[in-house]
Amino acid sequence: MKRVVVCSVTVIVLLAMAWFGISAFSRQYLYIRDENQRLQFEVRPGDKIYFSYTQSLYHVQQTEVFEVQNNNTLLLREMVFGSLNALYYYDEQNLNYYEKDGNVYLVDLNKSFVQIPFRASYSKSHSITIQSAAVEPRIIDVSACFPAGGSLEMGLRRWWEQ
Repeated sequence: MKRVVVCSVTVIVLLAMAWFGISAFSRQYLYIRDENQRLQFEVRPGDKIYFSYTQSLYHVQQTEVFEVQNNNTLLLREMVFGSLNALYYYDEQNLNYYEKDGNVYLVDLNKSFVQIPFRASYSKSHSITIQSAAVEPRIIDVSACFPAGGSLEMGLRRWWEQ
């Protein structure tokens, strides 16, 4: 009887180690970094990343909506503009967009990014929101975390990557 208990406990421990090892191996982190620091947040495939800032030319809110992919890429799904002029700054032809509640939604973009370089905004309205089905939305105030005008990079990494 003692041998059966020991074997059962051993099997349970090995299964638990395998399960947690596999889940730890597949963890993804959204990082935002400059040359001095890196912030990182655990994300899962399917999570949405809302990259919001004030558009510099028309001074309206602009949001880029990304989806976390299994292959460590960010898929740009749509962009939300505070005005039609801000949208037309990018292109006036072949755009799939609609207007709703004073915003313009550019949809069906489906562009993949491994890393996204950007500048820390001088305005105070620069944020990144992580929306997951698993937890409450997390809002990162980029303006408060990094010096204005600095070069930043956003991307995904696995737990073992630097």
